[in-house]
Amino acid sequence: MNGNGFRVTIEVPDIETMSDEQLAIVARMQDGRWSSQTKALLQKFEASKLDLNSGWASTWIEWSCPCCDRQKTQIARVSPGGVLTLPLGTAS
Repeated sequence: MNGNGFRVTIEVPDIETMSDEQLAIVARMQDGRWSSQTKALLQKFEASKLDLNSGWASTWIEWSCPCCDRQKTQIARVSPGGVLTLPLGTAS
């Protein structure tokens, strides 16, 4: 550099190796297996397993459906086998 600028270093976390606790800090507005909202749903439904898709995980925790106005917590379902299902599709 010619001395007229700034050098900035950005450290990008490796989310593949992060614990749920670390992910909860880094992705606090997202809703994946690490979020307090998903953990609360697991308890509420007494589910032993979790099935969520990337649509669910990448959508803001406070999201609600623009068509039916249901919040994410109202969309969650548990299967007869005890699997908490958290599907959230995307329009194609």
